[in-house]
Amino acid sequence: MKNITIGGIALSDYRIVWDETVGADCAARTGGIRCLNPAKLMEGDRFYTAAETAANDLRLWIDDTCGVTLEASGAADSVPTKGCIVVGALPWHGVDTASYGDCRLYAENGNIYIDASDILGLAVGASYLARFLGDACGEINDTDISFTSSAQTRSEYEHDVEALLVPYRFTHNVSEKRSTVTHKREVLEEPNGRAFIIAHRGEHKYYPENSLEAAISTWRCGSDSMEVDIVKSKDGVWMCMHDKSLTRTTNADEYIGREGFPDSPMLCDWTYEQLRTLRLVDTYGKLTPFIIPTLEEIFTAANGRIFLHLDKGFSYDDDIFPMMDEMGICDCVYLCNHIKLDGIIERNMRYADKGFRMPSMVRTWSPEESVDTVPKILENADKMTPAAILRGDYTAYSETDFAVAEKYKGQIRVGAWFIRRFDNEELWREGRERGINIMMTNHPLDIIRLGI
Repeated sequence: MKNITIGGIALSDYRIVWDETVGADCAARTGGIRCLNPAKLMEGDRFYTAAETAANDLRLWIDDTCGVTLEASGAADSVPTKGCIVVGALPWHGVDTASYGDCRLYAENGNIYIDASDILGLAVGASYLARFLGDACGEINDTDISFTSSAQTRSEYEHDVEALLVPYRFTHNVSEKRSTVTHKREVLEEPNGRAFIIAHRGEHKYYPENSLEAAISTWRCGSDSMEVDIVKSKDGVWMCMHDKSLTRTTNADEYIGREGFPDSPMLCDWTYEQLRTLRLVDTYGKLTPFIIPTLEEIFTAANGRIFLHLDKGFSYDDDIFPMMDEMGICDCVYLCNHIKLDGIIERNMRYADKGFRMPSMVRTWSPEESVDTVPKILENADKMTPAAILRGDYTAYSETDFAVAEKYKGQIRVGAWFIRRFDNEELWREGRERGINIMMTNHPLDIIRLGI
């Protein structure tokens, strides 16, 4: 345990509190996200506000970096007593909001405040404070704790993805080796290797799902692949979006039927230019400055850095393969849901003369298909990646599927989707014990930190 005193109060005597109204928009807009607290497994569905998420992260980081376990709880709408680290402190100062991504960290009157109104700003402040305390020792004056941060503009990183300053940059580092798609390919091709991590809709704890920022964060946090969903605009541009409707993940309600915008909420009824007017909503229901990216933009960000697990694109041959060819990204993209074993073999043979084997994962839809398909993948190992997704969701696995995973352990990678209420440490560990070493998750950062 570190011996740290802040403003005359021992760090061990501090407690972390958060304003329960900050980042509490999820119930109205998105339904929220069940954020895992790895220190204590939550049972059932558990929705967190942005401030609570940042507070839980801060508690874990301080535990890891300082060896000090602090109490953490929601706080009443009043000025806290001394010895509090206040996450989402704006309401206590009579301020309703701040610009998205902005953060101010400071100490005053025996408390430490993180002023921000969204997950990005809150997480930046929490991460910086954790690193500061991890590096500090002895007595700390209030004036020593001072940090401000402003959100970046898209122009700062859209052509240079390394310029995006992710909120966890102070507390999470990824090796240079793990940052390359070459390393990730070696992992995917090695059946006995570490878990191959797929970020479901990108790393969307801190950024909106399927956004350019989520794609970059997928790479920066050390994930191997991003699952990305695509829908085509009215004028034929592939956009990255899970839903056919725009209402859950954007502010389309403000535009529908007004000033020349479509009456329909469906993405396919909007042109590219109209779609770029919209702004994405983050996981907690907060409107962000981020825009809907095109598939081409995601391809550019991913190229050489991560794999892309392409979903919901049903016109691969006509539209997407030519784009992949032109951009030289064929060896970084694999298709799963709607292309069968024979289709993957045929496609890979078409690309064999280019000097590489396209990555692939074959999905099965029944126990019988799992039994039949896995040996065929191994029979064609010279033509395809030794990898299969059995039945999709982990909890849909039958004992027959687990028997297949066990029988071919060490010969083929077997994957599952740990999403929705099944995305927790207990099931991650159970899955690994039962032969699952491709893991799709909403919490890639947590799995990577745990070393599962």
